[in-house]
Amino acid sequence: MNSPVVDFILNTYKVKDISNIKDPFNLPNGIPVWEPARIVNTEILLVKNDQGYYVIPPPDNPKKYQPKQLYNNMPIDLNCVSIFNISIRYVKNHSYKDEFYVRHNFVPFYNQKEHDIANKAKQASGRIPNVCYEITKGQDAIIREIVFASNPNRIEMYDYFIKTFMFLENEEQLMQGIYKIDPEICAKQNLPKIAQTYDNEGIQSEHPVNYYVLVPYNHVLAWELHCSDMWRKKEIIYKEMDIKKQGIFAIDIEVTDSNENVSIPFFLVDDVSFEKLKNGFVKDYIGKVDKRPLSNLQFELLDKQTGKHSVNPPVDLRIGVSFIAYPDKKPYPPFYPMLHPEFVEFEKVLQQMVEFQRRLKEQEQYEKRVENIKIKK
Repeated sequence: MNSPVVDFILNTYKVKDISNIKDPFNLPNGIPVWEPARIVNTEILLVKNDQGYYVIPPPDNPKKYQPKQLYNNMPIDLNCVSIFNISIRYVKNHSYKDEFYVRHNFVPFYNQKEHDIANKAKQASGRIPNVCYEITKGQDAIIREIVFASNPNRIEMYDYFIKTFMFLENEEQLMQGIYKIDPEICAKQNLPKIAQTYDNEGIQSEHPVNYYVLVPYNHVLAWELHCSDMWRKKEIIYKEMDIKKQGIFAIDIEVTDSNENVSIPFFLVDDVSFEKLKNGFVKDYIGKVDKRPLSNLQFELLDKQTGKHSVNPPVDLRIGVSFIAYPDKKPYPPFYPMLHPEFVEFEKVLQQMVEFQRRLKEQEQYEKRVENIKIKK
């Protein structure tokens, strides 16, 4: 005889046995949200526009700027890409008397604060903001100068995060595959009626449970639940760093088929904890992928002597760029909000975020010290 929760799962998925559940998200015509995403790594010889800026030329053949393997033979949409690596690969200066600075225009919206702080530090030391390379007289060289690189300390720049959240855009999509378990079933299963969590000081708090929510183990919302129970329940706050993880009460369960050959893991999350989990997820992760046309990327050459824009510099410039994009054809099939098997561990990300915020604060303190020195002078 099955338990009340197992019967609920069988009824929800409209199957007679756990072994018949092929899709924990109950979307037979859907696909994982990250499945159509493609990474493109390419080198591009930039061209100069009428104003003297170096821009990406339009593709001169259908395969240009496309991934090696298309999704269902559909080309990707170059008007909506997420760039995560840029480098200068080749420079040829046809002048043997002029030197130039290379300046880029790429600032992801999530990196704006760090970018502004770095630029203020450059200005304070007499350097030009956004300059990423210096071209010498007559230079003709293959190089690998990093302009912008994915940073393991920033979850927004992580490739599997981009693939997963690029088109996971709202709460409705996020709730696919999530099921409320009726309070009567929770009572029959004798699930805890009181949930315990811990605040930032380690003090235990309790709240009553009205019902539980069934969350597939590989659901995007389960990301923050894949950790030890004690760590999961604890609230973590870094006020000065704007990082907050609320304490979540969740129960790990594993349901097994009648022959005990197949088992499927789920989380049971109480109603109050689930609202905290969902709302925090929407606030922290939805809409955090930088998306723009590939053609938006451009470079500018500045005369080294004057620091001013060079209208027609005699320089060839080739760049390397890595970006993620989806097929041009829409609408897509329904998306599963499914974690990629190689998605980074949440605990690791939290540690990286803390370290990033620490370094950001150090940069701000350095900037204040520089300003104070200037005032004293």
